[in-house]
Amino acid sequence: YTYAAELSNFLRPYHPTGSLLDIGATSHIIGGLLAGRFAFNPTYIGLELPQGQRFEAVTDGLIQNSCGLVLLCRTIDHCGDPLAVLEKARSLLRKRDGLLWVDILGTPDEIFSSVLPVKIDHPIYPTVTTMKALVWRAGLAVLATRVTRTHTGFLCSWP
Repeated sequence: YTYAAELSNFLRPYHPTGSLLDIGATSHIIGGLLAGRFAFNPTYIGLELPQGQRFEAVTDGLIQNSCGLVLLCRTIDHCGDPLAVLEKARSLLRKRDGLLWVDILGTPDEIFSSVLPVKIDHPIYPTVTTMKALVWRAGLAVLATRVTRTHTGFLCSWP
């Protein structure tokens, strides 16, 4: 809950509006709190997909360029293909004012990929540099960065 409240305060100056897509859905805690604070109409997509089903298939029913805010909270390190997930998230953002929030485990001074063991549900531990490169490669721009004790987050938009 503390993470969600702090993220809400961080996002306030950016005035996110419209629909909220919470990918990973962290038990709806973060998306639920943001939906209440910003009057979002939330949609939640978990990453526990049926065997053989691809992430793109789950999101195909969503309207392109329709989301005011897409959340990837504590999620990207669970994705086997983070670039594909970021590209899909970008395609769902409104071009005029859509925002994407994505965070990673660790801070700029830490390189978790060489410290933490890779677990079956965490196939990657991207560093800050790697995450910025993935965001850029997905066609997004970083508007702001937020560093907490345990995570580094990136607020992104269309360039």
